[in-house]
Amino acid sequence: MKHIMFDIDGTLIDSNEFDADCYSQAVFEVTGKQINDNWKRFKHITDSGILHQFLKEQNISDNIDKIEQQVKAIFITKIKTHLDAHPVRAISGAQGFIRHLKRQDNISLSIATGGWRETALLKLASANIDVSNMVIASSSNHYDRSEIMNIAFEKTNNPTSKIITYFGDGLWDKQACEQLGYELVLVGNTFKHPKQINNYDSIQDVLNLISID
Repeated sequence: MKHIMFDIDGTLIDSNEFDADCYSQAVFEVTGKQINDNWKRFKHITDSGILHQFLKEQNISDNIDKIEQQVKAIFITKIKTHLDAHPVRAISGAQGFIRHLKRQDNISLSIATGGWRETALLKLASANIDVSNMVIASSSNHYDRSEIMNIAFEKTNNPTSKIITYFGDGLWDKQACEQLGYELVLVGNTFKHPKQINNYDSIQDVLNLISID
């Protein structure tokens, strides 16, 4: 039995640029402080992880939960407004690849994203990617990416799978996979990796990269 897990931004949908802009604007509107969007410098590159580190760096220690809820609410509104005007595009072939995997009896699926659940669902719906009946774990569950991935796997109906493949686009995805012992397929070319795709147009070519038991 095989378990396949997906990131969202840059992996299933082309959303990294506007997502980062909306996030930075939301943080500024709540805190009055500009966040440096060099995400690589953050220890936990998730919506909640980045915010908590930023607040600590700004010596903001009061009402953290309230601030997070305020940032999150504004961020959700900005994402929805953007998507209403500019629907997001799926990475080419992603919808068909997900549909194909759903039809396989020997594969279970999940989503593990560093974004908050609400915005993740908005973007997936905008891109017409059907994730019904798929477990979704997000930054709403935990600030640490590895823990988010663990939560996604543990909530599936395939807890005994010994082979887990994660589709992601960032160096932080590689680091989390190494920590967890997951197989990584890199989507895009942000760094060099032996298993890499630019899109999902050829389902068989993608499947040839992953281990099926």
